[in-house]
Amino acid sequence: MIFPMYIGKQFYEGSTKDYRDVISPATGEIIGQIPMGSAEDADKAIKEAKKAVPVLENMSVFERAELCVRVSDAIAKRREELAKLLCKEHGKPYHSEAIGEVDGCILAFKEAAEQIKWINDEIIPLHDKNKRAFVYRKPLGACPRIQNN
Repeated sequence: MIFPMYIGKQFYEGSTKDYRDVISPATGEIIGQIPMGSAEDADKAIKEAKKAVPVLENMSVFERAELCVRVSDAIAKRREELAKLLCKEHGKPYHSEAIGEVDGCILAFKEAAEQIKWINDEIIPLHDKNKRAFVYRKPLGACPRIQNN
């Protein structure tokens, strides 16, 4: 089984067609393969992610909160599958770690959905009593790839 990258709203196996085995540390079994992404693949992913920035900037906080809820719901629907995959990939015990890790991810998106509604902009007083500085918060968007020198 190949676990592809997800870039530009589609699954993608990478430009190199070079794969790495994913080996269970618990059993030594090969449970799948992942594509070895290249700098070209990273650039493609960043380019596609940047396309989402204007969409996110134009969403209200309530629309972004709903997006977080939908992500949480999607993870919850695949809770068992994801926990079992964590068991295979990391050798985690199902009940004491894997299911809790998935549940933590579900909760994190639910909490983000609530917290985003309460992030405030700021009005900052200045020395000039007739002026004010305003701070508006907006989504950061895609971060550029870091180059190693």
